[in-house]
Amino acid sequence: MDVSTGNGGNNTFLMDETPEEKKSVRHSASTIIHDKLSEGSVEQLDEWNVATALMSIDENHPAHPHHWPAWKKWFAAIIYTLLEVYIIWSSTAVINFTSFFQNEWHCSSQASNLVQSLFILGNACGPMVLGPMSDILGRKWVYVISLLFYIIFQIPQALAYNLPMMVINSAIAGICGSAAVANVASSMCDVFTKETVGLGMALFVWGANAGASIGSPIGEAFAEKNWRWFYWMNMIVGGVLVILCIFIPETLPASNISTLEKAKSAVARAKFAFTMAARIFITEPIILALGLYNGFAYGINFLYLDGLFPVFKNNYNMSYMHANETFLNFLVGVTIVVMMQPIQDWLYRRDKKRNGGVDRPEARFLISLVTVWFFPLGLFWFAFTSSGNISWVSPLIAGGVIAVGDPQLWLAMLNYVTDSYPSVAGSAVAAFTLPSFTLAAVLVHLGAIMFENMTTTWAMATLGFISLSLVLLIYIIYFFGHILRKHSRLAITQEALAEKNANHVEV
Repeated sequence: MDVSTGNGGNNTFLMDETPEEKKSVRHSASTIIHDKLSEGSVEQLDEWNVATALMSIDENHPAHPHHWPAWKKWFAAIIYTLLEVYIIWSSTAVINFTSFFQNEWHCSSQASNLVQSLFILGNACGPMVLGPMSDILGRKWVYVISLLFYIIFQIPQALAYNLPMMVINSAIAGICGSAAVANVASSMCDVFTKETVGLGMALFVWGANAGASIGSPIGEAFAEKNWRWFYWMNMIVGGVLVILCIFIPETLPASNISTLEKAKSAVARAKFAFTMAARIFITEPIILALGLYNGFAYGINFLYLDGLFPVFKNNYNMSYMHANETFLNFLVGVTIVVMMQPIQDWLYRRDKKRNGGVDRPEARFLISLVTVWFFPLGLFWFAFTSSGNISWVSPLIAGGVIAVGDPQLWLAMLNYVTDSYPSVAGSAVAAFTLPSFTLAAVLVHLGAIMFENMTTTWAMATLGFISLSLVLLIYIIYFFGHILRKHSRLAITQEALAEKNANHVEV
């Protein structure tokens, strides 16, 4: 057994531990937390101690959401997925309103694009607090309260009389709605076991891509009448979802088991909420690398939308609505990804069996070793068949290939992140989301510049060449991820403390 001790001896890293050693370490960690709490020195618990307490949760406890009946799990999963679709569709619907912003408020196209990019940036920054907050306060009321604020900030957008008013309120709405972007993935991990979470996470990825896919034609439908009514519609739909969310039981295991019932110090909770996601972002290179990769992949959605009108409207003489409807190929693509997930789950279980019952997070990338190539393939296909000389069906199918490769990679990365940091999943997904959505927000403006100064062919081809270099990252993570995790403070602590292997060791 190789043991090393972190700051103050409170964080123990184990490799190749036996079941008895794991039990001993869990007992030691629990004793440390219990002693500090008993002494009334809760304020001395830093964010790592709170994380350690979260990691000591017993999955076999009867109150753990893993033991909920199937209908209860899927009720929560479906409602939260609908919440995600609802928030995400605003990010693409607004593309259809930018020309109205320019005409009404006499602004440039780049300035009008700030409404979209700052909404996405809000989606990136909000989880840095809302993610860790949900890890300690519970998911349910973080959803409900943030959603109420999201609904409220639809009003000033509907009534906006200048661009700054629209941009500022869009950014705030993005922050408030970000709970659905990061925390839904955490909720899936709360209720589904490692063997079944793949389908739950597939539903999460489906929701994000379905929202982006249908948002564009929904936005065009309102743009043809009155774009302001889109935001009034958002209030109505949001109100229904708030009511549904109130009826969903709390999914956070710590809240159900009351593992942290004594650790209710405002100081300890505040430290965790405001610093944990940032610490993971700074100290975990895997999170940063995957987040940047996903930012490029997610940004492709918006770059693809920027290319829709030059290709399908100009080259193929489609109407605005028909050009928007071509983005529904992403809905078809992500649905195929969900249908593929049982194959990935089977490969994951087979890998676990071959490794003596040990769960390898890297096994989440097994099917991605093939589908990662769909990304550059789809981009090059779209680039060189979208000039108008070949049937519009060809670039539409090429977009569908991208729509399979992009969500499937996102799904694999999310499963990898939550497998490595299950008890602080909200914080880990938040840290993963920050570079993802920040880069996507930047690409909104970059895309406009690219398509204004380059032909559609070479704009898409450039993205294809960039994606070739990023393919390598997936192979590095798959073959060398276990080495990187050995140097990770939280991932190794999770492996030492959490009961996540076939031995099901109990404290």
